[in-house]
Amino acid sequence: MRFDLKSGLAGAARSLSCMGLRWKNYFRGGTDRDFEEDQAPLVRDRTSLLLVLAALLFPFFTVTDWAYYPDKIWALTPLRFGTGLICLMLFWVNRRIDLGFQSARLAFAGFYVCAFAMILIVVVTDGYRTSYYAGFLMVIVAFSSIMALPSRMMLPHIFIPYFVYFLVILRKSGSEQVSLFFLSHILVLVTLGICLMAAETNHRLRMKEYKARKTLEETKMKLQKQARELAERVAESRMRYRQLVERMNDCLGVSGPDGEIVYVNDRMCELLGLSREEMLGRHFSEFMDGLAKVRAEKEFEKRKAGQRSAYEACLQDHSGSSIPVIISAEALLDEKGLFQGSFAVITDISSQKRAERRIAQLTHELLRALENERHRIARDLHDHVAQDLSSLRIAFEDMAMQLESGSPIRRQTSHLSRRLQDAIKDLREIAYALRPPDLDTLGLSRTIYRYCQEFTDHTGIPVHFVTAGMEGSARDFDREINLYRLVQEALGNIRKHAGATRVDIRLIASHPDIILRIRDNGMGFDAERQEGSVSPERGMGLKGMAERVALLGGRFEIRSRPGEGCCISVWIPMEVEGGNGSALNAVPDLLDGQAG
Repeated sequence: MRFDLKSGLAGAARSLSCMGLRWKNYFRGGTDRDFEEDQAPLVRDRTSLLLVLAALLFPFFTVTDWAYYPDKIWALTPLRFGTGLICLMLFWVNRRIDLGFQSARLAFAGFYVCAFAMILIVVVTDGYRTSYYAGFLMVIVAFSSIMALPSRMMLPHIFIPYFVYFLVILRKSGSEQVSLFFLSHILVLVTLGICLMAAETNHRLRMKEYKARKTLEETKMKLQKQARELAERVAESRMRYRQLVERMNDCLGVSGPDGEIVYVNDRMCELLGLSREEMLGRHFSEFMDGLAKVRAEKEFEKRKAGQRSAYEACLQDHSGSSIPVIISAEALLDEKGLFQGSFAVITDISSQKRAERRIAQLTHELLRALENERHRIARDLHDHVAQDLSSLRIAFEDMAMQLESGSPIRRQTSHLSRRLQDAIKDLREIAYALRPPDLDTLGLSRTIYRYCQEFTDHTGIPVHFVTAGMEGSARDFDREINLYRLVQEALGNIRKHAGATRVDIRLIASHPDIILRIRDNGMGFDAERQEGSVSPERGMGLKGMAERVALLGGRFEIRSRPGEGCCISVWIPMEVEGGNGSALNAVPDLLDGQAG
């Protein structure tokens, strides 16, 4: 019985493919990658040793070829030196390029080159009857004993060339040599098994040593991390102390869980004019005025829930004077998240408040100058321009009377006279809008009443105006002109945007305020979205109206929803010259009722 060498090589190729797949799976997840990296230097050194031995010994045994087979030296010498050269090149690659654990691939490549070179030598020297099979077995034993790899990795690579060698022997020597082949290789196979077992044991010992070393390294890293974290905490605490206390320009206060002060910095003592001993142990609310005290208590409850807070308040110094500040506070929690107190950064905004008051004063002066300029322009328009246009109109009328009746020039002159009359009317309306002359003579209530009548005549929208108690309020030009402008702007917006069919205006003097309320039944709008807007369509805008009220020290409120109309309410502080009890008592009914 003889074996087909071609089919045997095909089987070897299939085995090699399966081995390659197993090798690929091994490197993708069959072992611990950290262990591979740890063993990489050892594998690389063993690969270098194996390759350099092959590069030296293969050409060296050319002497044996010359002694036993001088007639075949021409075929064996190139094969041996070529194999040595390939192993030398693989050795050079291994030393030049650090492939890590993957350098084992170079060892496998060198092993296959040497093993198949020995198989060719056996074929050239007449098969099994030659003694060169010992060289082939030496290659296998050297590979299994030198490489520091587990047996499951080396066994497939050893099996493939051994199986090919077996097929070649059967092909060359015949089936009658099979029993002799196995008898001769029993000792070799036992030796090979011992080498593989030794390699596996060595691998497992290295794995245990690596795991123990890794555990020690992890423990060391944990201890180092804990030491680092502790050092960072200490450094962070020192940094916070330095930033919050030593270098900050703002005030700093720390309170306990009940609100008692446990620490204040020097800037806080300087602001209030008190010593640290006078403040420690006292509740923080003792240094606030009435309104700020209520707000501070509410914010303190929020901090107990772990929330941050930032708000304006007024502190009282040692003399009882109020100091406007911004308080930014945060809760102090322990490791379990329990409230232990709070700390607050307090910023003095006295200069900011003074600047705001100065800006308000300048704005107030600007509005006064604007109204004075409007007054001057209105007076000039009425006293000069309107008078000149009236004289011109009279001249045109006299000219028309002197011309023939029905002549084109007379018709043109009459047309120009009418156009001048319309221009004079428009000019007087503009002058009235710039500065209502009735405000100085009739007062605020009657001026608004007359403006409401004119608004109704021009737009057809009825305006119901009710006033009470205004006779007892002191006359003030700034207050009256601004209230008039608010009514003027509100009615202008109603005419342009509201689509209303009714407007109610209430002007009530109710100590300590003058209350202006303007209500319409128009389409309404979303007050939260429109509040503070300024647009060409809305003229001064809600923001401008609110700022005008703020300049008078008042309060502005607007309520509106789509489809429900709009209500604007204004409260302006007033001064009362005399009592008017009946008018003041009627205020609630007048504000809530409907005018007839």
